[in-house]
Amino acid sequence: MNRVRDVVVGLGNPLRRDDGVGAVVADLVARLGVPGIAVAALTGDDPAALLDLWRGARRVVVVEAVYGAHAAPGSVVRLDAHQLGPGRPVASSHGVDLATAYRLSEVLGSRPERLVVVGVQVVDTGLGRGLSPAVAARLPGVLDRVLTELGLPTP
Repeated sequence: MNRVRDVVVGLGNPLRRDDGVGAVVADLVARLGVPGIAVAALTGDDPAALLDLWRGARRVVVVEAVYGAHAAPGSVVRLDAHQLGPGRPVASSHGVDLATAYRLSEVLGSRPERLVVVGVQVVDTGLGRGLSPAVAARLPGVLDRVLTELGLPTP
């Protein structure tokens, strides 16, 4: 029997500047060492990896770079699972289709009880490592949002 747990997944490509924000936030969550929370950063385009991560999960929070939300860099856009689909603002260069993975998990009976996407508005997805100063400055607020989604106190 799978132990019900919470999962934080950081999606993105750390070689594309702000597109790596998901991995950075996942690392921040992992450093907190909260029991019962699995944390992973995914940079590939294999939706099966997502299904494996959230199988048996109670809550899943996916952190992802977004653009087109007409908001300041580092701002958070929150999407529930039912809001995923075409036309949503994403800046992914890794090719993971969250909507397809979620629907597939429903068919396979491995859908998490709750899935939330914490999208971070990005400004620079060019080649290179490291977040833009504008996005890096907003990381504490992004981390607080992820912890709030998990029902945890913020530091």
